[in-house]
Amino acid sequence: MSNTFTARTVRKTFRRLVPGLKLALALFGVGILVGLLVPSAFSSALQRILALGHTLDGFSYFRTVSFIWFRNVLTTFVQALLGTFFGLLPGIASFYNGGIVGSAFRSAGSESAPALILALAPHGLFELPAAFLAWALGFWCASALSHSRRSRILPRRLSRSVTMLLVFVVPLLLVAALLEARS
Repeated sequence: MSNTFTARTVRKTFRRLVPGLKLALALFGVGILVGLLVPSAFSSALQRILALGHTLDGFSYFRTVSFIWFRNVLTTFVQALLGTFFGLLPGIASFYNGGIVGSAFRSAGSESAPALILALAPHGLFELPAAFLAWALGFWCASALSHSRRSRILPRRLSRSVTMLLVFVVPLLLVAALLEARS
């Protein structure tokens, strides 16, 4: 794989990410099911998110956007680039985030579910694709470990992953933070 970042290399990279995207979607879906069936398993995470929301209420719009964006960028970079530990971090993150979503819907109840969807949808339309891309990049980097030329393949994949994160994930997370800070 060349180090040049062109439309062709982007297409190639996205094609190579498909198995990781499928795995991330599957783990996210299983997490949603577990969250719906056993919401108490994710209740402490839900409480931390709500507490963080209350903390951010006192921040200015710019400070809130900056906080959310920086936190999400840091999280996605860690999940993508530390996926080299056999894909554990992106796997856990995709399952855990799905569990939080499932738990939130179960906790909201059937009457509040449409309101919850409307509240999450604007920034979720940007944040979820960014997260799935980061998780897929993490799985892709992890798969380099099983390659016979891993010492040559892994640095290339890490380099390409950083580029993909900067070009696609960071802007998506900025839009998500701008929308989330308004809600």
